[in-house]
Amino acid sequence: MINDLDELGRTDSNTRYLSLLCKIVMSENDFNITTGFKLCRNVDEMRTLLTKCKFLLWRLEYGKPTMGYEELSAWVLSQNNSNSQSINLIAQAFVLDKENLQISGHCYGEKKNNVVIYGADELSLTYLDLNFNHYGSIDDTINLVGIADHNFVQLNNNPSDIFYKYRHLFEYKQILSISDVYDLYEAGKVDYVFIGVCDDDYRRIYNQLCELGIPVLNEYILSSELQDNLLEQNVYDDISVSVLSDMYAYSQSGLHITWMYNSSKKIVKETYVSEARAGSLQTWFCLFDYMKNVVEVDECCVLSRDWSFNYWHFTFETMSKVHMLEENGYKGMYMFYESASARELVKLYSLDEERIIWIDCNTTSNCYHIKRMCCVEAIGGEADRNAKLLAGFSSKILENLVWDMDIEKYPKRIFIKRIGIRKLKENKDLFEKYGFVTIIPEDLTVEEQIKHFHAADIIINPHGAGSTNCIYMRKGSHFIETFGCNYIQPLCYEILKERKINYHMLVERKNVLKENGPHTSDYEIEDIAFELILQNIFDC
Repeated sequence: MINDLDELGRTDSNTRYLSLLCKIVMSENDFNITTGFKLCRNVDEMRTLLTKCKFLLWRLEYGKPTMGYEELSAWVLSQNNSNSQSINLIAQAFVLDKENLQISGHCYGEKKNNVVIYGADELSLTYLDLNFNHYGSIDDTINLVGIADHNFVQLNNNPSDIFYKYRHLFEYKQILSISDVYDLYEAGKVDYVFIGVCDDDYRRIYNQLCELGIPVLNEYILSSELQDNLLEQNVYDDISVSVLSDMYAYSQSGLHITWMYNSSKKIVKETYVSEARAGSLQTWFCLFDYMKNVVEVDECCVLSRDWSFNYWHFTFETMSKVHMLEENGYKGMYMFYESASARELVKLYSLDEERIIWIDCNTTSNCYHIKRMCCVEAIGGEADRNAKLLAGFSSKILENLVWDMDIEKYPKRIFIKRIGIRKLKENKDLFEKYGFVTIIPEDLTVEEQIKHFHAADIIINPHGAGSTNCIYMRKGSHFIETFGCNYIQPLCYEILKERKINYHMLVERKNVLKENGPHTSDYEIEDIAFELILQNIFDC
């Protein structure tokens, strides 16, 4: 990716430069945020980098060897484009504006609660740097008793890689088993367990703790179970929609998280697209009660959820729900995370701008009191129940966009070149042989991307956000999606089946050297694999 960045050039004004820079900072093992700041060309780029990579910035002093705050500030001052605004951006990496917020007691009450964190692997502990090292006030409500893990025997035999993160919290202690936690709870020495793992592990540990009768600190509740707030329970297109009264939404734009909760601080499970990922909410402890700038909203559907800043997630997991609500007569507001692609897609859908609350890094208030909140069931964008909604959404976009389009001026065979992570090594000679034209989505507006996909007969696309546009292809066209051997997610299958678009998967041959490598790895696929699929298409 560094080479790709160099190719763009320091004078390139295209947003691709900063987009790729953010991807590099968040994925490269030999790259850090300080270097990222140095590659920014102006204050606006620094602000964007800060927002997109805020999680890494907050962990700056605990990561790889890099500049401290004073050294980094001195460097900023030495630049020609530096000003106090730049210094404030750097400062935001380490502190919050505590004058505008107050830590709430949440479910802990006034007394200090004894908590065990369940999950001792590197990934699940990343939130500790945020919650305990940078939010000192949290220590007023939480006493960390210890850490538990199902792999406690092995971790106790080799604790050095785990406990360095806790050096500011307590002396070295043995990692606990779940039976140890139960004994401590029975003895009155533990009040709650915070589950610090996600996905299936979260659900498994949650069920075990429930069976033992141990309260879970980060327990979420379905909107339909908030009986004190529930006004209506509807089902549209087999998807549950709850209408709740007297609710709150608190957004952290830097981490792209919006919590939905009531006045009793019960957090709605639909806060997260996948309920089982609750353990990965790094700043779960830090729900703030904003005593100033709380915005009153009459009616709103909160769709500013995790990853919704990403083009694929916004289309598949946000706009599909918008389409469902609009088709069923919803007239209220929507809350979205701001991005250029989101703004353009909303405009193409003809959604009234006055009905949208955009959340971004410049938002003056992060807390909203919503009198009537519309809460949509959390379903993944790839689910078959979502396919019909996406088909309806894409049809409306095409009705608005391509009715007067000259389809013949666009290429019929397209290769989508991906920049950033998970790049497919381009089979240049083969693609030229079969007449494929290479395009880079970031060079085009969303409208032009949609038109290119709609006009094409065959598209080859490495898996990623660029795959989103396959939903706009014509009936009977062919979409070939490629994958590296470490990351195979055929998320477009259901919607393409619904729209009667031919879907083909091509996966990199298993590579023993890469078998346990990162899912961000670049990959290559042999020419013969492409030729077999293309010949089958041509023979049909």
